[in-house]
Amino acid sequence: MIELLESLDHTTALLERVSQLRATNRYVSAVRGAWARYFRHQSRYVLKLLNDLRSLFSEATEREERFVKKAAAFDGKGAAIEETKKRTRAAFADGANVLAAELVAAFDLNNPLAVEYAERQAAELVRKINETTREELRAIIAKGTKEGWSYSKLARVMRRKFDEFSTTRAHLIAVTELGNAYSHGTLTAARRVQDE
Repeated sequence: MIELLESLDHTTALLERVSQLRATNRYVSAVRGAWARYFRHQSRYVLKLLNDLRSLFSEATEREERFVKKAAAFDGKGAAIEETKKRTRAAFADGANVLAAELVAAFDLNNPLAVEYAERQAAELVRKINETTREELRAIIAKGTKEGWSYSKLARVMRRKFDEFSTTRAHLIAVTELGNAYSHGTLTAARRVQDE
């Protein structure tokens, strides 16, 4: 009879765990959907930004063409035109280099502002952990942010350190915390550029 009760308890515990996993999977699916929507929105924003920049280049080209026509009227030998072309190419090259550097910085995982945020704020939203675990988790997340770890690598490191974290929970924390750090770092950088 005792074995039957133990077996029943074990079965009940397994059924409760299955129920929890189904609820967790629905939550994870909802979070993944939210991140997918966020990245689709972000990609539309970047494409709009690039499209807006295109108009700046076309305006510059139109101004340059007008200047070249005026210069040609003053210099029948074309020396002014060649000098103008040379300077225009140099200006466009400089502008393209600045734009490329800004775009690379926008997508660079080496983001000191994200690292600062992770060192200060990471793991604040994680529930059902004590303060010691929170501090250890914050240090791991900050290290992962600093070293550009993927979500999967951060989740693996957390699972090795904290046995009580399920694979799903570790992955969810990794996605949330790295996403928060990089989003905050990028937003802070954008605000600083806007203020300049």
